[in-house]
Amino acid sequence: GDNAFGNLSSLSGASVAENAYYLNGLNITNFDNYLGSALVPFEFYKSVEVKTGGYPAEYGRAIGGIVNAVTKSGSNDFGGSIHINWTPEALRSDSPDTYLARNALDVRETSSAIVDFSGPIIKDHLFFYGIAEFRNDTFRDSGLTTLQQIEDKDSDPFFGFKLDGYLNADHHLEFTYWDTDRTTF
Repeated sequence: GDNAFGNLSSLSGASVAENAYYLNGLNITNFDNYLGSALVPFEFYKSVEVKTGGYPAEYGRAIGGIVNAVTKSGSNDFGGSIHINWTPEALRSDSPDTYLARNALDVRETSSAIVDFSGPIIKDHLFFYGIAEFRNDTFRDSGLTTLQQIEDKDSDPFFGFKLDGYLNADHHLEFTYWDTDRTTF
């Protein structure tokens, strides 16, 4: 993808603004500019599929493609996990400097700790799944012609929760909540 459009993917040759993103059937496309979607940790997903043509009308206005994801669910067994991710600046290579960018001074460092848990509330009928991500991201871009350095820091946590209720073999109720509020400094 082009950096001007957030390094997003172009699907089926369309512009990056002509894709749509769904999570559990809910459209999570950024409606301000149609570029990308809400940021959800990969560990929240059970499955992700990319549709690039011949998809049903239920997916609406997308011309390029659809990214359709389903979140994890609980089961009759209790479970949990901890994931720690760290991308240090010291192990990242730099792109060569260009006319507009002083890439050698750029900083990209991310770290996150993800905790998830799941299990039954009522065996065989009602299940829960919860996830929390605590992150600390630092990005610094340096301009050569403007002599400016722009630094973004993000440390807002992500919280997600899902309840699945099975009334009988033919009826399933689901409640999914997640909080993607982000403040970048």
